[in-house]
Amino acid sequence: MLKIGKKGIGVLFSLSCIGISSPICCHTNPIVNLFFFFFRTFMSTVNTLTHHNVVKKSLQISMPSSEMVTNDDYVLLFTDNKILTKDGTNICILPLKEVYANYMCNFDEQDYFYLGEINSKKIYSVFINCDLHEGLFVFQSVRDVLKISDLETAQIVSRAKQLLHWHRASRYSGCCGKPTKLCHDETAKVCSGCEKIAYPSISPVIIVLIEDGKRILLARSPHFAKGMYSTLAGFIESGETCEEAIRREVREEVGVEIKDITYFGSQSWPFPSSLMLGFRAKYEGGNIQIDNKEIEDAQWFDISKLPQLPHECSIARHLIDDYVSKNQSESLMK
Repeated sequence: MLKIGKKGIGVLFSLSCIGISSPICCHTNPIVNLFFFFFRTFMSTVNTLTHHNVVKKSLQISMPSSEMVTNDDYVLLFTDNKILTKDGTNICILPLKEVYANYMCNFDEQDYFYLGEINSKKIYSVFINCDLHEGLFVFQSVRDVLKISDLETAQIVSRAKQLLHWHRASRYSGCCGKPTKLCHDETAKVCSGCEKIAYPSISPVIIVLIEDGKRILLARSPHFAKGMYSTLAGFIESGETCEEAIRREVREEVGVEIKDITYFGSQSWPFPSSLMLGFRAKYEGGNIQIDNKEIEDAQWFDISKLPQLPHECSIARHLIDDYVSKNQSESLMK
């Protein structure tokens, strides 16, 4: 079985995401809190260093190829927003011969996309257009697999899902309607008729945590799990800067004004092809007035009494945890 990365990366990532920075882990003893703070900092550093070291040895990205998939190759098998996994685990980069031993499926040329190599093994992203009975392998939602995967596997799954979606959605030119074919010197397709080149589309989304001292503004969508609140987010419109999009989305969704917008980090989000751009902003003024469309409730929450939050794998949770952690450490140092 192909092993992705170094042994223990998933364990390290899980330890750092247990929630040490979360209010539910706050202890009344300041010394215990101080231990948690330094432990989390140490684990974060280890994660970062180990992650950067492993990624260089993981998926070696190659240019698109029209080579047929063979039994010696490895595949990530998708159907809509589900991915095939082994025994219901997060093992989703599967040897094709092992899949063929359990299922009979044929892959059309337009249903697979070459991603690159891992340990000299070719890796493909494949769309399954036939029904599979679940046995040794089990379909799981991509979201659930991302939640339990190490950072490296999550990146591969995200890339695989996005490129496969683009590959299948761009079979024909959007200009003249004639078939497209893969370019072999870049990740792109060229029309066989008008020769227009098309690239994978990525939708930029801003996501922002609004801060005001010991409290943060969180909101919930009607689509969220019961009781869950998160940061505000929205797509960037044509011609907008990130900062303009943040101010507009905040004003539209909760009606408050913000200032001091600072960049936090980004995350690829394959539903279907978003790039989440995370920011922090300080509250400037105004009362909460929700739009009653995308937002059904929004409140200020004290960082010591937060509601149910998004999963640790999301950038929304990273924004919240980072702010809570910094506030806790500042309180301990006083």
